[in-house]
Amino acid sequence: MSAITGMVSYYNEIGAVLQNWADLGVFSYVLPFLLIFAVIIAILDKIEIFKDNRGVGILIALSIALLSLQFDMVPQFFSIIFPKLGVGIAVLIVSLILMGVFLAHPTTAKWGNYVFFGIAAIIFLTIIFLSFSDYRWADSWWWQQYSASIIAALALFVIIIIAMTVPRTPA
Repeated sequence: MSAITGMVSYYNEIGAVLQNWADLGVFSYVLPFLLIFAVIIAILDKIEIFKDNRGVGILIALSIALLSLQFDMVPQFFSIIFPKLGVGIAVLIVSLILMGVFLAHPTTAKWGNYVFFGIAAIIFLTIIFLSFSDYRWADSWWWQQYSASIIAALALFVIIIIAMTVPRTPA
């Protein structure tokens, strides 16, 4: 009985630590700042625009990361999208496990890769759609009026791209 009490106490301590971090703004400000800073630094390092002066790149990344957190748009968006991303990753892991169980050689079965890519694409689009619909500007009149046209145009674009990439067979 004391082991169960100890586990519950341990869980409460971890929960308390995470709640304290949330109260301090670690999840709302520190982690988004670090993520944006790291992505900007990686992009600037990749394009090598400031290869001679890394300090300028760091200053630009620092400025962009701080400016992006100025108004609560980025923390709100991150708090909407990342829980959905966690669920999507869990679904992908379950699909990988099921593919490993039911396919004899998952790495050699080409159709298994296409199925996995299809599941990943559906999950990605669902996460993006749900995140934008939960976000505050998705309720605006503009999105409500033009969303169907935008989705139809994107679907048509994808169909055209697929049709152009399919090789022709000689008649």
